[in-house]
Amino acid sequence: MFLRQIASGKSHLKNKSLVRTIGKTWRKTMEGASRVFIEKHYNRHRRLINDVL
Repeated sequence: MFLRQIASGKSHLKNKSLVRTIGKTWRKTMEGASRVFIEKHYNRHRRLINDVL
C-alpha cells in the first residue's frame, strides 16, 4: 500500500513537471509569434507611410 502511494506521488510530480514544461514552451511560442506579427504589422505601416510621403 505504502509503495503504491510513493509511486503515484512520483507520477503526479512527473505530470506536474510535464505540464509546467508545456506551459513554458507554449508561452515562448506565443511570445515569438506575437513579436513576428507586430514586426510585420509595423513594417507594413512603415511602407505605407513611406509611399504616401
